[in-house]
Amino acid sequence: RKQMRWSDSIAANLQRVFMYLQYSERDDVDPSDLRKFLAAEWRTPRQQDSAEFCSYLLDQLAEALKSSRESSLDIEELFEGKTDNVTRCTGCGNETSRSD
Repeated sequence: RKQMRWSDSIAANLQRVFMYLQYSERDDVDPSDLRKFLAAEWRTPRQQDSAEFCSYLLDQLAEALKSSRESSLDIEELFEGKTDNVTRCTGCGNETSRSD
């Protein structure tokens, strides 16, 4: 299996987007390079679920960091926790919740 260069990883491209957001004086950031590393289902112009995308992105980052010799970070340790999903009926006010 060919070792992927860090600069060609989803992690490096996400890092680059965050760097531009924090340090650039531009009004916008072009995420095109990052999008090249996303699975096809996430490159469509249709609206996507943000929680599912976050889960996908964290999984991809964990894989990229595991294969990198340069990192001792553990994504699971950094982002471990749970999410609570609450659905409320606007008509009657009834709520259902689910924890992941």
